[in-house]
Amino acid sequence: MGFFDLFKSPKSWSIKGYKLMRKGKYEEALIYLDKALELNPGDINALHNKGVVLSYLGDGENAVSFLDKVLELNPENVNAWHDKGFILMELGKYDESIKSFDRTLELDPKKVPSLYSKGILLGKNKKHQESIECFDKILEINPNNAEAWFSKGLNLLSLEKYEEALNCYNKSLELDPNNTMTWNNKGNTLEKLEKHNESLECFEKVLKIDPNNFEAWYLKGETFKGLQQYNEALECYNKSVEVNTDNPDFQFASKAKEEVLKLMEK
Repeated sequence: MGFFDLFKSPKSWSIKGYKLMRKGKYEEALIYLDKALELNPGDINALHNKGVVLSYLGDGENAVSFLDKVLELNPENVNAWHDKGFILMELGKYDESIKSFDRTLELDPKKVPSLYSKGILLGKNKKHQESIECFDKILEINPNNAEAWFSKGLNLLSLEKYEEALNCYNKSLELDPNNTMTWNNKGNTLEKLEKHNESLECFEKVLKIDPNNFEAWYLKGETFKGLQQYNEALECYNKSVEVNTDNPDFQFASKAKEEVLKLMEK
């Protein structure tokens, strides 16, 4: 903080804090936002931005309290309702989060980030049809939203509507052709439909983009196991375990490997 900062107006402190926040300099941003609020405790922008900064710093509970102050001053602040919902979601308070997103959408029915987050939460709660409705609303606003097509496909897959899920994944891949997660899910869906060769092609596509994609290796192994090609399945499971350095909790490949070894002994 420099000498001339002493003469800044409350608004200048607030703006500087916002700019530092945008640069990811959260601790510094907090200093300026606190000064702005010291000079003007009712500065809505400073209150809002301090809440956001606190969430970035891992203090979600306090972050929510500052957004609540914003909403006391302006109950129709759409962005504050959305940000509150998002922080509550990160805190695992899903029911409260959905209420915040619902309020956001009452004020702005076309707020895509709120529709998307609400859809994700409904899917987590196994309310798949309601989740799909959220993604359908997004697609009415923007039919070229690849993430919405993908997430709609996930819910359809959970409902075992495989052909419909496949259509969503295909649409998502038209818009985002190198998304490995979508290719993996498409391959998994094709496997559910017993289209084994097409399924393998999807996993090959993933491994061409990312040779160390342990999920693709695992799913490819599962497809080979379904084809009773156990040697090939074993190679894929071994590769999945080998490249899986960042997610040691992913034990599916190791368990599948044990199952295949037992099958090969028969």
